[in-house]
Amino acid sequence: MYRLWNKDMIYLQRTGTNLATKRVSQVYMQGAAVDELLGALRELANADVLYNAAVAERLGVSAVDLRCLSYLDAHGAATASELARWSGLTSGALTGVVNRLAAAGLVRRDPDPEDARRVRIIPLPEQREEIESLMRPLGQRLAAAASDLSPDQQQVLTKFVVAACTAMSQEALRIRHFIE
Repeated sequence: MYRLWNKDMIYLQRTGTNLATKRVSQVYMQGAAVDELLGALRELANADVLYNAAVAERLGVSAVDLRCLSYLDAHGAATASELARWSGLTSGALTGVVNRLAAAGLVRRDPDPEDARRVRIIPLPEQREEIESLMRPLGQRLAAAASDLSPDQQQVLTKFVVAACTAMSQEALRIRHFIE
């Protein structure tokens, strides 16, 4: 109880909430709800790792390769340095990623029209149907789960997920670059 109380006291201090206006049971419930949410997020992260590993295995690449392919799919062609910066991989590791993606027929390398010393990594649309056929069922299940929510709940959930993604990206940068 002390640990939860201490954590909730910090929460109350951070948000500027006056303890006298809160009943202890409300503080406890809020802390328990946050703990439950954080636990669900951990489970989501674990499920995401397992899901992506299964899809990647089916495509004949690694989960890291699949993440890089996902970045290319979302953002279009990129140079190796852009992809390395986004993924946090070294140039040597990224060369291996691109080699595996190219060998699997998922990307191709083209000369960069602005700088002949660079290449652009381009996702191949021919393989898109195979990837979509693997991922479509999950998309449908997630859409069905979202349709059970009211529009207001969907909006709140979207806002939270965007904030969580931003926080995770910022923390990854902080940890990687030892930023205080």
